[in-house]
Amino acid sequence: MRAISAFRLLIGRWAVVPAAAALLVALLLISDSAGAVGTVTTDKAAYHPDETVLISGLGFVPPIVSNPQKLDVVVIRPDLAIVTGDGTGTPGFDWVTADALGAFSYSYILNGIFGLYTVNVYDRVADPGHTTVLAIATFLDDAGPQECNSPNTDTTQSGSQYVIDGSSTPPVPSGQVVTGICIKSGSDAFNPGPTTPPPVCDPPTCDTQHSGLITVNVPPHAPYGIGGCYTVTGIGTSTVTITRGPEPCKDISHVDFFTEPEKEPPTTTTQASTNATNVVPGTSVTDTATVAGSGPTPTGTVDFFLCQPSEVTGGGCEGSAGTQIGATKNLVSGSATSDATTNTNAIGKYCWRAEYSGDSFYLPSSHTNSTSECFTTFEKEDPNITSQAS
Repeated sequence: MRAISAFRLLIGRWAVVPAAAALLVALLLISDSAGAVGTVTTDKAAYHPDETVLISGLGFVPPIVSNPQKLDVVVIRPDLAIVTGDGTGTPGFDWVTADALGAFSYSYILNGIFGLYTVNVYDRVADPGHTTVLAIATFLDDAGPQECNSPNTDTTQSGSQYVIDGSSTPPVPSGQVVTGICIKSGSDAFNPGPTTPPPVCDPPTCDTQHSGLITVNVPPHAPYGIGGCYTVTGIGTSTVTITRGPEPCKDISHVDFFTEPEKEPPTTTTQASTNATNVVPGTSVTDTATVAGSGPTPTGTVDFFLCQPSEVTGGGCEGSAGTQIGATKNLVSGSATSDATTNTNAIGKYCWRAEYSGDSFYLPSSHTNSTSECFTTFEKEDPNITSQAS
């Protein structure tokens, strides 16, 4: 966790924000009986990819916060991951020290995860477990008309095919993958296509020769440009190829692209609350998943599914079979346990499956098996049935 000094100046690619566009948003004010107030704000309501968010606080003085006025600033991304604000994607959060007026300033570098972000402020000294939120703010990483402001722009190629990889200029960095591209053509006007989120193009503010942000592969004849001009393959890998179709499609003049570190596969182990073969029908059962990996302790969420005897296969609760049990669970120190269920009335073998969401470092995963994830119910004998020898 990094310690950030109060009132650190924002110095970055988009540090200058026009006064007319600046918007301070304070969504929750926590006050004590004396009327003291702690607030947290952002300098804008919405940002473009790779911009820097300036988060400011005011009024965090005793008794709102204990001395020496240290605060944890926890930014929750749209994918529920919590990472530090230096743009590296490192799991965790940063802390600041407020000044005599209870003010602080903190910068958070975005890295292309679109959607709604939440900023929670906690008392670092008195509340290390983060049980009481002192103030909340939200902001959007919103791919709007200027969504293609990427620092990575390859203008060295031209023609009917463009390849973004480790040999392009600039190259895709080693250990990173391409998560999105924007195509600039000779003269084609682009139509909305399979982007996430859809491009916002309202002439004259939108460049009609520039596509929206493309974050998925585009098959041939997809509605991108005149007549479905461009095919895109390799999104999510270190090599992306863009190929134009026949006339009237125009050659590609340059490509903007975004990258992020390649995620690592996690190791998931699971254990049902019982593996017995004589479970009484209707017994309450749970499942526990533990996720580990080569890097930091995994964060994210786990969904648990239970397959009935009619759905169990030789591998357990495979594919999309089963019914989700209870709510999605957050990993705590790499582990999560499902809600309990008594939907075990049928006779036979039951098996669990745990689906991990992934986070900024680890890939999603799904885990089941036919041993530690399974148990079997049996049919009880009727005590009222007796036999009599003749």
